[in-house]
Amino acid sequence: KTVDYFVLANFYFMCTFTDKQGFLSSTLNDLLGRRLLSVQTGMTHLDSQGAQRWRSWSEIIEAAGRRASDGDVFARGQVVGLALPNDFRMLECLFACWMTGAIPSPLAPPGLMTGRSVAHVSRVAQASRMRHVLCASESIEAFDGLEADAQVLGVDVEVGGDALERSRWVSDPECVALVQYTSGSTSHPKGITLPHHTLLASLECMTKHYPLEPGESCVSWLPFYHDMGLVGACMQAFWLDIDFHLMEPSTFLQRPEMWLTTMSEKRATITFVNNLCLTLCLKRVAPQLVETLDLSPMKVLCLGGEPIDVAALRAFVAFCKPAGLRPEAMMAGYGLAEAVVCVTRNVALEGVAVDRVDRHALRDARAVPCTDEAQAVSIASVGPAIHGHELLVMGEAGRVCEQREVGELWVAGPALMRGYWQDPEQTARVLVEHAGRTWLRTGDLGYQADGMFYVCGRLKELIIVRGKNHHPQDIECAAERVDGVRAGQSIAFSVTHPDGGPEQVVVMCETVATDHDALERGVRREVLLDTGLKLSRVVFCPPHTLPKTSSGKRQRRRARAFFLSMGGAS
Repeated sequence: KTVDYFVLANFYFMCTFTDKQGFLSSTLNDLLGRRLLSVQTGMTHLDSQGAQRWRSWSEIIEAAGRRASDGDVFARGQVVGLALPNDFRMLECLFACWMTGAIPSPLAPPGLMTGRSVAHVSRVAQASRMRHVLCASESIEAFDGLEADAQVLGVDVEVGGDALERSRWVSDPECVALVQYTSGSTSHPKGITLPHHTLLASLECMTKHYPLEPGESCVSWLPFYHDMGLVGACMQAFWLDIDFHLMEPSTFLQRPEMWLTTMSEKRATITFVNNLCLTLCLKRVAPQLVETLDLSPMKVLCLGGEPIDVAALRAFVAFCKPAGLRPEAMMAGYGLAEAVVCVTRNVALEGVAVDRVDRHALRDARAVPCTDEAQAVSIASVGPAIHGHELLVMGEAGRVCEQREVGELWVAGPALMRGYWQDPEQTARVLVEHAGRTWLRTGDLGYQADGMFYVCGRLKELIIVRGKNHHPQDIECAAERVDGVRAGQSIAFSVTHPDGGPEQVVVMCETVATDHDALERGVRREVLLDTGLKLSRVVFCPPHTLPKTSSGKRQRRRARAFFLSMGGAS
């Protein structure tokens, strides 16, 4: 019988590198060694004009070996900041760190938000005691204001010299492979410590039941300094040994149609997005263009990064129907950097289930099914826990919640972080012992129903008015339905009434509109209809002013602090 070499090679690799529990026990350098044989698959980089450059995985690893020969920059145990763009340089420097035992820390490069990026790099460099920060040679001047002792070095596109001998590559599974700094959506960024074996276990668990076929490929615009872009998209493609097509985040933000066009041209089967991605496509891509595309090969369009906007999800599926996008290709997942990237995910090609629950009961922490359109709110399922992992919904005093009872999500499994970098106090707050296992307290609220998990929001950002719970993303989604409010650019929070009355609910919106009175009436109406809340204040501000993390998440606590500093509650 004819043997499929592609399937056989991957089966051999999995058998060679799995331990008795079924998880990989080697290092990422063993994976690099195997991919030195991958000369037919690799990464294609697309610049802002659509020009493409391809390199095989083997060529990228060989270039990484040449970079790794610089023993001063890539010194074992030394944290190296990688403030590099979405191109080959980022992967080459990442792999070089793994080869030598240096500790890579992905950072936001200068770009659309250069001032914020440099400030973030300064904080991280000081906290982690970096000696070197690597950036693109053409961007080195942007780091003139870096407030840290780290030396900023420019990285050229091409690198020469001899490669580090493979016999000198690090072979310790406990060696730190990544210090991934959190986005800081609810607090100051913290460095998540991930050893080699943790990253490998995560990659295997995420792809364990994926129906891989020859010729598959992945397209992404997500930044490498965010875990979903680096591990969820790029490293999964590298692990599966499939082609990876990459563009800059700024290219997507300016030309979202390029993402759709690339998927059609490459007949891509996998991609990763967030709510903003869907919304931008709906607002900026011409329906006439979609009719010319072919998205029928798509098997996994994975949506994550924040609670799923069900309305945007459904609108996107309808928008892309003329291109042949199958509804069952949509996949929702939930994860966090402290567990590498992903801890739950829908089953491939089964679509996203939506739970309709009573909005009033939800405010009392109960997810009661509801068929009344006026009283129901839609929450997307993020699926069951991925292979090897377990989730609990925990109530107060260590009590496990019943089905459809909202509580804090706790995660256990092989992909949990070792802890926060040089911060044992913060580590002890989130890594706790329960029932003989170590669990990660996520700080996220959710519930379980029929084996599926549903995420409601952040515990620290919950808005409580007259004893009822309201999730800020519900208010933000309602506000952004009003024409004139920029997509993904609103922030909702509550402040204490100065006279001791009920909490005041505030929403801040970015807009370029000039008729603020009419816009405010629209925002108030939509929020009232959708949530039953009467807003205390609606604040409008120009584009690019609301506080966001480097990965684009809303920083609601910072927005609240700014509002109060301006006398907003008086």
